[in-house]
Amino acid sequence: MSIVVCCNLPDGIILGADSAVTIGRSVPQQDGSLRHEVIKVFTGGEKIYPLGREMPKNRFAIASYGLAALEQRTIQSWVREFSSTLGAGMPQQADGKSAVYGVAKKAREWFRGKYDDLVLPALAKERKLPLEGIPPEQQPSLGLVVAGYDVLGSERRGEVWQVQVPEVGGEPGPWQRRGLRNFGVDWFGITPPITRLILGFDPGLVDAMIDYFVKRHGVQMSEQAQGEVRKILGGAEYRIPYGQMPLEEGIRHVESLLDVVIEVAAFAPGPQVCDRPTRIAVLTQDGFDWIEASFLERRRRGKEVTGYGVYRRT
Repeated sequence: MSIVVCCNLPDGIILGADSAVTIGRSVPQQDGSLRHEVIKVFTGGEKIYPLGREMPKNRFAIASYGLAALEQRTIQSWVREFSSTLGAGMPQQADGKSAVYGVAKKAREWFRGKYDDLVLPALAKERKLPLEGIPPEQQPSLGLVVAGYDVLGSERRGEVWQVQVPEVGGEPGPWQRRGLRNFGVDWFGITPPITRLILGFDPGLVDAMIDYFVKRHGVQMSEQAQGEVRKILGGAEYRIPYGQMPLEEGIRHVESLLDVVIEVAAFAPGPQVCDRPTRIAVLTQDGFDWIEASFLERRRRGKEVTGYGVYRRT
């Protein structure tokens, strides 16, 4: 598992991720079911990848969560291969939408093809079932967060799109998470710790409570009543002014959210499938930068820093 955090601010898009890579296997049970077993957790894995290094104007990046590998190869190696298919030309707008959407759509189609060719046949063989006998919600999932800047006339617009392979119900995606003047933070992968912190409650608990009263007490709640309950609980959400947040503070915000999930994973039962070191990158109109680890450490210790540090230009 992974935690990926993406924060869209007026001055740039911040991507952050943990670096744990979990290797597992499925163990057959006597009842015919399979039990997933973690056999190894590596740290130091890359889950954020710059794209389009040859592109002079548009800059893009992908962050991944979920599956750590396809056919014994890391997702990082597959993203490099996908990036090479973009070429040196400018990504084109697609379906009347932005070039960022165009990259996300290409990523969904490309990785869906690899998934169908490599993952599904192996899964059917492992479970001794035809593919149609394995519903999407029981298939291992690969998630991608595609962020970038699109040149629209004299304006460069930051956007964030989400891709899920396989898709579980609804539209196949990609789905837009952030766009023009839509500032805020999104999190993917191991989401409950951040959800409970930011929203002040777990949406899944609300659904469980409504279901409890319906099934155990016969209390029917109309759609309007359910909406009113969620509206009341929505008052517990932290109202963070992302539209006015400086980029440096956004970096600290992303780091703090990564820390929340990692610390929960450290004390929860079972293998620590979400761990340090974290990786944080900034995507602006000028390009892609990795954030220097020493900058994060100085901020963590409360020492004065000026600007945000970068250690590699791509």
